[in-house]
Order: sequence, then structure tokens, then C-alpha cells
Amino acid sequence: MNGERRSIGRNGPRPGSASRGGTRSGRFRLDRLDVAILRALQQDGRASFRQVARSVRASVTTVSTRVRRLRRLGVLTGFVPLVDAQRLSDAGRTLCCLFCSIRPSNDDPTAVARLAERIGGFSEICYIFEVASHRELIALASTPSVEAGRALVARLAALKGVESLTTAPIERVHKERPRHPIPAVRFRTATPPEARALTAPG
Repeated sequence: MNGERRSIGRNGPRPGSASRGGTRSGRFRLDRLDVAILRALQQDGRASFRQVARSVRASVTTVSTRVRRLRRLGVLTGFVPLVDAQRLSDAGRTLCCLFCSIRPSNDDPTAVARLAERIGGFSEICYIFEVASHRELIALASTPSVEAGRALVARLAALKGVESLTTAPIERVHKERPRHPIPAVRFRTATPPEARALTAPG
């Protein structure tokens, strides 16, 4: 996304960076205009500030200011192109995609978080999830070959803090679209003039 070709940038805000209205580690509030902007960006991350402003009925300056704030808060972390792994396979560029179930040796939340950070240091890891009420991390990995996949599994198993590791190759990708629903605002908050005309979808 860009505002008359001014890019948001590839990288999100620096960890721990503060902003007006909250920090990455603290609680903060979003109003109806924030929600509308997030929804518009998830529909088309390449849209310009002007296009988003037209969609949410706000000024270009307001949208650019809100996007900068959402980045500082860590709500927006960047925009990346989505490559369809299945279509790459159909074109003869087969990837080795793996589902990994990782059991930490220590179930202390801080230790689990440290292990997740170490796992996230591998460029082949696309997603890491911590399963609620279970001492388990779920990771999805993508490597350029089966041999590279085996090497990754060996490196993951050797990580400090890993008690056990179970993997399974992903046979076929039927859907891959990381898009989170943005809930409507459910609390009262001061609404800026540019957002008063908005009606938050249910």
C-alpha cells in the first residue's frame, strides 16, 4: 500500500517501540475508523492511501496518520506477496512443506516463548502457534527440497528446549490465505469527526 506511491514499508515497527495511545506490549483501543482501515487493507494491501481514504470516507492525511499509528502499535506488521505453493508445484517447482508439532522440555510460559523465538529464527519457518492448554508448539515450514526439509528437522530437533518433535509432510495445499477478521468496535470511545459517518459492519 502507498499514498500516491509512498510505501508503508516491508518491515513492521521495531519491537518495544512506543506510540501515542499505547505500546506494542500494552493494551490499547481501536476505533471504528481503525477497524475500517484494517479491513480495507486486508482486502487489498496494495491500495494507495487515496484509495483507502475513499473507501473509508476519510482524508488521505488521516489514513496515513492512522496507518503509521497501527504500525507503531504492531497491529500492522507489513505487506508481503502471497505465493501459491500448489501452483509452484504445478509449474514443476515443488516445495517441501512440513507440519511440525514441537513439545518443549519446560512448560514455563517464559521458556516456551524463548523456544518459539529460537524456532522463529529459522527462515524456513512460516508460522508458529502455541496451542492453548497444551504444552505444544505448532510450526509450518517450507523448504525448497526434501533434503532441505530433512536438514531443517534435524536442526529443530537439536534446539535447546525441545523435548520431542513430530513432523508430517503437507501433501497438498488447498487454501492458504492469512486474513484475520477484524471485530467491530464494541466499546464506547471518542470518535473523531472523520469516523462519525462510518457504520461499523456487524
